Amino acid sequence: MKTFYPSTRNGFLFVFLVLIVMSCSGNLTSQSGKKGWTEESIKKYLDDNAGKLDPVEGIYSISSEKTDKVLSKFIPATRKSNDYARVAILRNTEGFTPEFVELILEGLNMPKYTKTAEFTRIQKSFTYLSKQLDNGVGTSYSFALDEATGSMDGYKKSDTTSKLLYLKLYPVK
Repeated sequence: MKTFYPSTRNGFLFVFLVLIVMSCSGNLTSQSGKKGWTEESIKKYLDDNAGKLDPVEGIYSISSEKTDKVLSKFIPATRKSNDYARVAILRNTEGFTPEFVELILEGLNMPKYTKTAEFTRIQKSFTYLSKQLDNGVGTSYSFALDEATGSMDGYKKSDTTSKLLYLKLYPVK
């Protein structure tokens, strides 16, 4: 009769858990720049495809505004954070959905070129649905692009109204 010792089982379990953790961390690092983007290659892509770009594609500065309605209906508490990140929004070339991905260039205490959001254009309008990715959790926003000013406003409503403001830095018309 074979006898399995607890230490052997624990050893196999430990190796199994290590393999799972390694595969998960590999998935996370693979999201940070699958195509091997650099800021220079992003600008070159934007310049080389200037006539074919979707209006949302470019490099943006992001600010946020959160209004908390808990204090009072008439006197909401508002918190603002200006220019807390710089991102690039590019056409997704690795699949059909989402249409566009957002990569971090600076800020948010994340590795450069990590995917931080996904955007999908609503038909032929200047409205985009976005899934903002934060620690593996997606939050939905709706964005309106103002092509003339190069800005986008995104809203998420709940007990707290969150507004993301994107200002296009490159390319500018």
